[in-house]
Amino acid sequence: MVRDEVINLRENAGFTQTQLGEKLGISAVHVRKIEKGTRNPSKDLTERYVALFGLPADKIFPDIYEKLIDTKRITSEHIPAQREEAVK
Repeated sequence: MVRDEVINLRENAGFTQTQLGEKLGISAVHVRKIEKGTRNPSKDLTERYVALFGLPADKIFPDIYEKLIDTKRITSEHIPAQREEAVK
């Protein structure tokens, strides 16, 4: 599985894998493995990607991170009718 989002971000920023690795403090080989999807970034490395590209983790690595939602804002209108009865 290739992580097109990560590759596109790197290429649009004008970085080679080596240059991105230098900015993130990892090797070009590590960057390549992350882009190929054969290796997942650590939490710390994900935070470095987030800081560098200014995007949330779920936009950079959607295969790993789901978009976080504020469950306090979910109301009954967000719950399908058949589940509403089970909730009551």
